[in-house]
Amino acid sequence: MPDSLRDVKVYDVDPNLVDLPGEEVNSVARNNLSEKIREYAHDILNLPSINEISDRSNDIPFLESIFQQISDFNQNLRNLHSYGGYGAILASRINHDVGNLINPIYQSLHSLMQGKQVFLGILQRVWSANMKQIHNVLIANKGLCEGTANIDSSNITEVINQSTKVASKEYTVKEGDFTSPINDKEIIINVPKDLVCYIDPAIFTLVFDNLIKNSLRVNQYKKGLKISVKPVSNCLEISIEDNGIGLDYDSLKEKIAQNINNVLAHRQDKNPTALESPFIHGQATPYDITQQLFSFGVSASGSTGVGLSTVRESIKVHQGSISMGNRIEGGAITKIIIPNTPETNPVLRSQILTNYRATQVAA
Repeated sequence: MPDSLRDVKVYDVDPNLVDLPGEEVNSVARNNLSEKIREYAHDILNLPSINEISDRSNDIPFLESIFQQISDFNQNLRNLHSYGGYGAILASRINHDVGNLINPIYQSLHSLMQGKQVFLGILQRVWSANMKQIHNVLIANKGLCEGTANIDSSNITEVINQSTKVASKEYTVKEGDFTSPINDKEIIINVPKDLVCYIDPAIFTLVFDNLIKNSLRVNQYKKGLKISVKPVSNCLEISIEDNGIGLDYDSLKEKIAQNINNVLAHRQDKNPTALESPFIHGQATPYDITQQLFSFGVSASGSTGVGLSTVRESIKVHQGSISMGNRIEGGAITKIIIPNTPETNPVLRSQILTNYRATQVAA
């Protein structure tokens, strides 16, 4: 085990972390973005039902019109980049979450248009569920754009189960060795029976989707994953633990520094001040690395890091906190604390979180 893995402290993510210059666009721009997302969510609901598609599966012009509508919808999502700054971040987040849902629909429709009726069964299996999830992704990101959460009494177990099913389907397709049912992967879900949770279920679906997929990925699809939720001092304590390789801070520091230098070298349009960091000078600490993992722009893998930045924003609109680190037993752990109350006033919710922290210090 590398020396860096002996650091088992869990590091808090700065709730005021800024991804890129221009993220804090004015309220008018945010309202325009929010209205566009609402419009696109409405477009999804207006698409034909799978029953109508099944009845007209030999009607090529009809199928072509649906294919064009979905293509236009996809292009509209990409066009959110034109808002710049926060719009670019939002577009990346939405396309990140919508991509895997819309691809099998694209492929099945395209094959049907070529007269391959065998693909109708595939389309029937994915159409309704995926379209519903796409709609939920848009509604959730609309909330993130507005900085609000539609908090309601929710069954968090159902939200977690839905995310594990989505992750299972994705990795069954992508990885040949991940083909057994999700239960065979020893995913353990511990949630007290009849626990009432006050969350935005659409937004928390994004949270669990990203964190579960990340854990399965680093687990190499073979080892156990544990998700726990428990009520403590008017808050929910949520933890996601895996038995993977953990956070090797030395390796992460080198990868992030290399990727930052690559960005500076090849993307002259990016403001260098956005990437001023101790990574360039080799002085990054585990805390710095944790912040970068949850930042949009540069990740340890060289991607945008859009998934964890979505998680960070999702917890922020719940006035909660998130932290990440290594487990003593091996593997990594992500901890989330959110106020568990129907109260929607951000100030009062933040006070509940403050009170929770005080009780933990006292304990």
